[in-house]
Amino acid sequence: MNALLCRVGADQSLNGGSWNGLVDSKTGKFVHVAIPEGRQVHTGLEKPYGALAPLISDYGRDLPHHLHPRHMHLDPDFDYLAYGDQGERAKQLRANLGAGDLLVFYAIR
Repeated sequence: MNALLCRVGADQSLNGGSWNGLVDSKTGKFVHVAIPEGRQVHTGLEKPYGALAPLISDYGRDLPHHLHPRHMHLDPDFDYLAYGDQGERAKQLRANLGAGDLLVFYAIR
């Protein structure tokens, strides 16, 4: 069995939104906050960060102001169980993974 680790979610890097998604270390609950979209999104497919505001407020926090006007880059898209990648990672997926292998998503806190 093979596995490929794929880092996902907002983090402190500029491309990650300069903000970490939220985790409650006592319960293990978390809010998956995707990285910001870097390109124009097709009309009707936008996922604004504001949609996460109610979930984030459950943690007693607010979404950072710089993310309010932006859209999330949903890759993976856990609502539709879709994942797509191009470039080097796509080559690794095709070359190294097959039936029964694992694609593992992780986030850095």
